Amino acid sequence: MNALKEKNTESELFFNITANETRGILLENSIPQEIYFELKEHRDMVGKIFKGKVTRILPNIKAAFIDIGIDKVAFLPFSRIKRNYNHQSNTLENQYKNMIVGDEYLVQVVKNPVNEKGAKVTKILSIPSRYFIYLINDNGIGVSSKIKNDKERKKLNNLASDFITKNNLTHGLIVRTMAENVNEDILLADLEGLLKLWKSIEVTSQSKKARNCVFEDLSLPARVIRDLPTRMVKNIWIDSEKDLQILKQYIDDFLPDNESNILFYDDDQHIFDRYNIEDCINSTLNRAISLPSGGSVIFDYTEAMTTIDINSGSFAGKDNKNEMAFHINTEALTVIAQQLRLRNIGGIILIDLIDMENEKFKRIVFDEFNKIMLADTLKYHIYPISQIGLIEMTREQNRHSLYQIMCEQCSVCEGKGFAVSSGILFYQMIRQIKCIAANSNSKKITVILGEKIYSYYNQYGVKQLNDLGKNINKKLNITLSSYDLDGEFDIVE
Repeated sequence: MNALKEKNTESELFFNITANETRGILLENSIPQEIYFELKEHRDMVGKIFKGKVTRILPNIKAAFIDIGIDKVAFLPFSRIKRNYNHQSNTLENQYKNMIVGDEYLVQVVKNPVNEKGAKVTKILSIPSRYFIYLINDNGIGVSSKIKNDKERKKLNNLASDFITKNNLTHGLIVRTMAENVNEDILLADLEGLLKLWKSIEVTSQSKKARNCVFEDLSLPARVIRDLPTRMVKNIWIDSEKDLQILKQYIDDFLPDNESNILFYDDDQHIFDRYNIEDCINSTLNRAISLPSGGSVIFDYTEAMTTIDINSGSFAGKDNKNEMAFHINTEALTVIAQQLRLRNIGGIILIDLIDMENEKFKRIVFDEFNKIMLADTLKYHIYPISQIGLIEMTREQNRHSLYQIMCEQCSVCEGKGFAVSSGILFYQMIRQIKCIAANSNSKKITVILGEKIYSYYNQYGVKQLNDLGKNINKKLNITLSSYDLDGEFDIVE
């Protein structure tokens, strides 16, 4: 972020920690910007390093499957085995030609398991510290693109190169944004600590059998603070005294440039209730967000992407259609940029704008969205507005989205987002009754209905079932389910 942004933004971090749940929120000028959430029994796997075993090699799809000790085997693309910028033989074929089934490798999770898919892993390991990322099986050196000063970029690149040469290392380094204008002694100490951490991971991996985790990232509060420019965060509040002391020790040991106040929250009123954070978290699960103008933004999630639809709704502020579309799109994209961070939405994102015929308005909307997104701390790429009025973008998926953490598949619609209508269910039931009656000697058939179909029966189906009973010469006993009100129907002879 630029200096002006840092100067004008006053931020606070709040953490609520219980035995099984850790939650955090970042406020910028009292406005919620990012929510952090972690359950003890379902910790995020991204960043964990496992000692895995090769179970299958599939050259036709350019990937291998690795057993890392969880339910489903992990997927390793050949492109994520190794990167060597000094040799032209760095082809996919050369990446896997020495790999055989049964080999054991250190791999790192880059994408969590989703539904029937296992985790996605890489052999190019990324081990982060405050100012650097140590890259195993990658010999490149890079400087964060957010550091714009050429002189500073050159200085940091030279420092990283000299450190690698001095220590005779074969791996690579990325200089993180936080390293800008930091004292050289602090940076070198950070590098020494990072190298020591990697050596400890190597030692641990040698003593562990395959299918075991050998490294996992810091606790959620420490991870957030490490990855945030804390000179911008005025206060960090935490409501667990034990975790407060652990966090203070971590900051003293590894974040010498920290300028934030680390404060214990011990008020009787819950920390999130006091600052209305609970309502903010719950609102991020809403599918629709209303805009002040009367329009709305609709979020839908699929396995492949997130789609976001901008609707004009009850907007009535402009007579000109182009001006109306311009106004609502601009308003909506401000909300969308905030929600991407709040909900931690990553991967492919498709935004359906209200149609604008005016090319000037399109350029202004696109440029404004790019400016708003500069506040985002994750990597992203925004493509120009398409001919049919879509903004396509990608955003780094560093962790589970809030939606994935806090929600589970609906047992009624099984994740489809809709259920079969009560009328269709009613006539499916009639067909099943006829089928059963044709093959049964029983004089009575009991039909147990869920509440939805029972309501349809009372309104439209009483006469139909009476006539059906006469036609099939069976007594139909219709009853409302007392144990499964959301169910469809059961037929019992």
